[in-house]
Amino acid sequence: MEDGFYESSAMFRFQGQDMSVIVSNGHFKSASAFSYDGVRNAVRILGPKATFDIPNAYIFSGATQSTYEFGAGAIWSMSSIYMANGGCSNAFVVTGGAIVTNAQFHGRSYGKTSTYGNTVRISDGGMLVCTNYGWDGWDNTTIISNGTLSCGQLNIGDIRDDVATEASLTDTCNRVVFQGTSPKIVSTGANYMRRGALVRFEVPRGGYPEGAALWECSAWYCDYGAAARFELAGVDEELVRSLEKPMDV
Repeated sequence: MEDGFYESSAMFRFQGQDMSVIVSNGHFKSASAFSYDGVRNAVRILGPKATFDIPNAYIFSGATQSTYEFGAGAIWSMSSIYMANGGCSNAFVVTGGAIVTNAQFHGRSYGKTSTYGNTVRISDGGMLVCTNYGWDGWDNTTIISNGTLSCGQLNIGDIRDDVATEASLTDTCNRVVFQGTSPKIVSTGANYMRRGALVRFEVPRGGYPEGAALWECSAWYCDYGAAARFELAGVDEELVRSLEKPMDV
């Protein structure tokens, strides 16, 4: 749909496989909710005039290898986004100056139906703004690559006892990855790193700009017996060697 208009008073449900919904500088409105599952499907909202107007979205509800992309200045404002009910290997992308605002963004798992292997990517000036942001399930990744995640409470969730043991946390943890020279999390609430959470900084060549604040929050906790881990990748070897030298006192 290019420069067009779609409006419905019913739920918009997107199923099947290898299908696409593309809104290019158009307006899409569903008065109830938006739910989509299936395999290798894509929803792309593109362009500075593009709007996506729905109250709630239950995306990737059982979907596999599917994509949700907001790009080129698109705007989406809604109340809640849920990635739930066994969705796996999916991608939610906010890029190119697009702005997605909502009350909650929550990757949920119910019972033994886990939400796993999904990626949220906020890049190239994209911004995801929400009251609460969090993940349950396992092996889910939030990548912030020269974009901004602005939220209240942040919860990088507990992996499940029935899918992983302490010995396998390295492979199954939920993680946050910082990439580029200007990635940023701005959180006005508490930040919780649950069991197995991983935070990884992929430091760019030359480091970060002077005075850069990559993560701002009011409080930071390792919770529920968490063994949260931090990684630095791409750090200049000369810097590492200098840090290993004894300090003169």
